[in-house]
Amino acid sequence: MKKLKEMRIIQNMYGMDLLKIGLSIAKVDVTTRNTTKVLNSLRNCPYFLNGFIVTGESNLCLFLIGEDVSTIEAIVDCHLRRVDDVQNVTFNIVIGVAKKLVMPLTTNVPRVDKAPCGVKISCIDCPVYGKRCHGCPVTGHYKGTLW
Repeated sequence: MKKLKEMRIIQNMYGMDLLKIGLSIAKVDVTTRNTTKVLNSLRNCPYFLNGFIVTGESNLCLFLIGEDVSTIEAIVDCHLRRVDDVQNVTFNIVIGVAKKLVMPLTTNVPRVDKAPCGVKISCIDCPVYGKRCHGCPVTGHYKGTLW
């Protein structure tokens, strides 16, 4: 174990059991001409858990979280589906897991004026804000309870 830690193969990471605390998790498969661009746009989004470049019809697999399905759905509809390089999006909610699902979750997010995903519309100007979406936790327009 010591040698593996020294080689940085084993790392310590703390996380939360996302389903146990009542968060909704979505698996979003994306077909895009630019996987790196899409991944980079989500890298600092608090709703983004992880993303994988994969083979097959969809070349990008994303995992998103939120306090409810409608917020994740709004992120997919109002952000991902509107990216020029995105050709197709398939949205699925995780309803069960084979093993405990513990994932790192950043709850202490810095406040900034512009959303890290690069979306061109602010939360207060977005038609789904307050109806389907809690807003972006980093912009100060967030109305949820997690962040």
